[in-house]
Amino acid sequence: MGNDPATPTVTAATTSVVVPDGDVRREAARRRTFAIVSHPDAGKTTLTEKFLLYGGALTAGAGSVRGKGER
Repeated sequence: MGNDPATPTVTAATTSVVVPDGDVRREAARRRTFAIVSHPDAGKTTLTEKFLLYGGALTAGAGSVRGKGER
């Protein structure tokens, strides 16, 4: 197992599994949905807004974090 950035690595606790790139691409092509599972305060809304922005569903302000004085 090298540190090749082209080889995806899935990490869970203290175990790492190297997944062949072709398998990841093939499985990703089969799916239209995905899930984000994380701590409640981990920024899922910001990440989702970024996906919507880059996907063209939103036009501005996605993922922006502003203080109350900047709203």
